[in-house]
Amino acid sequence: MSRGNLRGIVAMCLGMAGFVTNDMLVKLVSDSLPTGQIIFIRGCMITVLVVAIAAVTGALGRLRELINPAVGWRTFGEVCSTLLYLTALFHMPIADATAIVQALPVVFTLVAVMFLGERVGWRRWLAVIAGFAGILLIVRPGEGGVDPYALFAVGALVFLVIRDAATRHLPVGVPSIAVTLVTAVFVTLSGGMLGVAETWVVPDQRNLLMLVVAAIVLTAGYYFIIEGVRHGEVAAVAPFRYTNLLWAVFYGVLIWGEIPDVFAVTGIVLIVGSGLVVVIRERRPDRPVARSGLGA
Repeated sequence: MSRGNLRGIVAMCLGMAGFVTNDMLVKLVSDSLPTGQIIFIRGCMITVLVVAIAAVTGALGRLRELINPAVGWRTFGEVCSTLLYLTALFHMPIADATAIVQALPVVFTLVAVMFLGERVGWRRWLAVIAGFAGILLIVRPGEGGVDPYALFAVGALVFLVIRDAATRHLPVGVPSIAVTLVTAVFVTLSGGMLGVAETWVVPDQRNLLMLVVAAIVLTAGYYFIIEGVRHGEVAAVAPFRYTNLLWAVFYGVLIWGEIPDVFAVTGIVLIVGSGLVVVIRERRPDRPVARSGLGA
């Protein structure tokens, strides 16, 4: 295994652990604070942390390099996916919300076929079908209709496609921490704008502490996920994105007693399996190797 791939795999695993731990903490805080306030407070903390890291690493002197369409589209996708995903997360099991957005590789395949003219063999078509079947098993439209919060998670998935497509086109010389800073600032501003329509409350020490920890682990997640997709090959790094499902199921069972039923488990297996098939097919020797991959 090349050093770049090993670096990308470790970064992906760390990033996934950071993201899901953040999800767990903000889901706990959502019982006491409104969504916009959570995003804004956490975002302010993250921004301070990232500015400090950027200052130490010298990235603040390279902010002009961020004036790039790829950075703009990535930030747009991140802001929209954050708002939609957290809305879903706060109202549905953490494992289900996490699993839905894990259909990202499958959706990328569909986008590549529809808009990039890529040819897809029957195995990857089966993977696409299986991936969407997995989403349906989790969303589970029935007599009562589709869970609207599950649709928020599906919407977040769409914007994650935009985010990660833009990530793949980031200029090589742009520091990852600088991209993280831009993301943090605009996500924070979006929380403040959302908060205008909310009634904010004074957070207690417990909630503030959880938001501080959430800010730290999410900052790490932002950084490591960018490092992972920029330094490792897609085929090597992408399978390790699914480690976040292990964390999501663990937190769901431990904290909320959310034991996935047979439909949810089947849906998760289909989503993971379809994503792995897409990754494996990308590793064929007759296909070009990409240098960046899929985010969280």
